[in-house]
Amino acid sequence: MNSDELGEKGESHFKEICADAGLICNKSDRDRSGWDFIVEFPLDKAKETTLDKRISPVSCYIQLKTMKDGNKSFKMRLTSAERLAKEVKPAFVYVFLVNEKLQFTRSYILHFTGDRLSAVLKKLRVEELKGTSRNKINKKTISLTVRDIECIGTTGESLRGALVSMCGNDIYDYMVKKSEELKCLGYTESPYKGAMTLLPSYEDEIVDVFLGLKNDLKLLSFQVNESRFGIDLPLDSFGEGKIHFDPNPCDQCTIVIRSDSLSGPAIFDGRIFIPPKVLVTEKNRKIAVKSDLFTIVIYDDHCTIFFNVIDGIRKTANEWSHFWRMMLAIAIGNGTIEFLPKKFSKARFPLISHDSVTKESICKYWLDVLEAFSFLVSQAAILQDPKISLNELHIGYREIMHSYSLMKDKNVVITFHAQLIDAYKDLSSKKFIFALAFRLDSVHIAFFAVVSFSMDRDGENLLWRVANVFSTFSSEIEDKDGSFETFVRNAQVEANIYYVIKVEVDMRCS
Repeated sequence: MNSDELGEKGESHFKEICADAGLICNKSDRDRSGWDFIVEFPLDKAKETTLDKRISPVSCYIQLKTMKDGNKSFKMRLTSAERLAKEVKPAFVYVFLVNEKLQFTRSYILHFTGDRLSAVLKKLRVEELKGTSRNKINKKTISLTVRDIECIGTTGESLRGALVSMCGNDIYDYMVKKSEELKCLGYTESPYKGAMTLLPSYEDEIVDVFLGLKNDLKLLSFQVNESRFGIDLPLDSFGEGKIHFDPNPCDQCTIVIRSDSLSGPAIFDGRIFIPPKVLVTEKNRKIAVKSDLFTIVIYDDHCTIFFNVIDGIRKTANEWSHFWRMMLAIAIGNGTIEFLPKKFSKARFPLISHDSVTKESICKYWLDVLEAFSFLVSQAAILQDPKISLNELHIGYREIMHSYSLMKDKNVVITFHAQLIDAYKDLSSKKFIFALAFRLDSVHIAFFAVVSFSMDRDGENLLWRVANVFSTFSSEIEDKDGSFETFVRNAQVEANIYYVIKVEVDMRCS
């Protein structure tokens, strides 16, 4: 028999064993889709559930091959194998072996899952790598070899048993597993690789990017490859542009800045960035340590500090105090910067004065207002320190310092200019409620002091000065209209005082 006659004999016998097994065998009139038969199991007649919930029976695609006994391998069109391999329903090649007496001696069933599926997908990828066009792929073949483990009997009973064993009873469960297998086979944990050509604008720019000192680099080209079954194929490519880097720190550290002229150190959390060794030379060897408000670049024998833009940044008063202690230490000099990493060895460098950074007087200004604000927050019994910007503190500076001075019972100079009235002499003997309120984004703090004033004439106006402070009180109040007025009225009742001077400052910045 020639190959066509063998095929006819195999197809007839296959229909016969399907009938013996009680399987429904549907032959393809045109073998253009990679399969010869669709074999279906009959509907389950057992009354285990209602008809609408009965599981759909298994159906599978089968390509039939009939060969002379002694053969182990055969070829099939790659596109036919692709159809069977990518079908989410069960798909098989069923092989008959026929001896010289035209008797069926053995049968094999090749299941397109696992390594059988991998072989087809890998072959397709190889052809893609070779550049085989979509029009010519149907002329390619794939060679398959039967294995002893795939050998089954030649009867319908053995065919049915093999299909049940490999397909299971739930066709939907099989299809879900096959779909997942098609997505995952041949991939490693990191299947994607990128290759790029960069154009730095100066010698150390690439190093600075890995240190987080620059955000991006000019990109000439970028190629993304996908690796599957160990075969790399290009996915996409891009032309000129910019590439953004967001490097990860290699360690965490504590930054401690000390100066002999300061009572306490400035302490910050830092993140350490080290460039890849392949980029490091004797000329560009450096490390970056980044904190929220500044970055320190460490060289072999010294370090340089770069400050971030702080406008609008909100920090607690304690965090701002550490920042301005650092600024004051830099302005004064004669100190040290110490780095205490978690993994690496600690390092210490001398603190060099930078007159251009800021003046001592400005640093002390901020330290004074931060000390005063922290005291008011603690006296108001606010458990969680509010975050505030420097601009907001600057807006409320005068009122914050007035409240702080009154609560500390210092020699307070608070002046008011008022129109001259006849009764001004009598007012100097009266007690006043002097009340202030500070409205922030997160809290609303109110303060009052019981005070007396001394008054002097200043031309046609009165000049008021705080003469005595009798008591003070600070508290957080509700952040709504009228809450400060209620606070003041309660203070009047508690102190039994009629006269009131009140000031409310909205420190919030738009």
